[in-house]
Amino acid sequence: MEPDLVLSKLIRWFEERGSGGLIVAFSGGVDSTLVAAAARRALGNSALAITVETDFMAKGEKVEAASVAKALGIGHRVLPLSLPDDLRGNPADRCYRCKGLMMRALKGYAREHGQSLVVDGTNYDDLHSGRAGLRALREEGIASPLAELGLGKEEVRAVSKYLGLGSDRPSSPCLATRFPAGHRITRPEVERVAKAEEFLRGMGFREVRVRVRGSLAKIEVSKDELVRMMEEGRYGPVAAELKRLGFQEVTLDLEGYRPEPSDGKTAGR
Repeated sequence: MEPDLVLSKLIRWFEERGSGGLIVAFSGGVDSTLVAAAARRALGNSALAITVETDFMAKGEKVEAASVAKALGIGHRVLPLSLPDDLRGNPADRCYRCKGLMMRALKGYAREHGQSLVVDGTNYDDLHSGRAGLRALREEGIASPLAELGLGKEEVRAVSKYLGLGSDRPSSPCLATRFPAGHRITRPEVERVAKAEEFLRGMGFREVRVRVRGSLAKIEVSKDELVRMMEEGRYGPVAAELKRLGFQEVTLDLEGYRPEPSDGKTAGR
């Protein structure tokens, strides 16, 4: 289906369901950006984008989200959320529980401010990813217009490109996914990972993960970027920068980036 027809379907979805006011769980990623853009077109000022801020979020993410929302012309708020202490221990069900807390916070805001619906950026392909957070979305009654309309990654990219929204931004799951289950995550560690990944993206690597294993940083880049990472004159500065950030050892995963089961989206991503 042509992008303009897909966009019309998406706008109609909001017109039919969002008359009572609507909140978009907004990260500034490709999916939630398209959802917010369509909601703004359909509902005007009755649509609001909210970014939930937790200790697992890099500081730059809320700044980026605010910038994207401003460009879309949609109202934007940052909603701070304090997580229970045991979630900082990165339990096996962290993603499910954290997502539930975030969605309940958004629903609470919606009730207090008279909005009738909360939506997120889950797309149709995400439904088959096995992400734990999907169960929390269903339990909390969060609507996912992209998924409901059968719009997967390719359709989202096509419509985003049609609207000039920027369709090639890589996904950036919650930074807690960089740590093994049972590892107690501290704020300095989160910022260290965020800075390491920002440095690598600044070198031109698009799909990047820096997995923390004790004092070791395990770098994953997409398979088609592995050779470039290993070029002489490149891996040396990478190792030096990550050690400057506080990692004692730096390795490169030769299998390349591959999603782990815990690599769920951030809210709205």
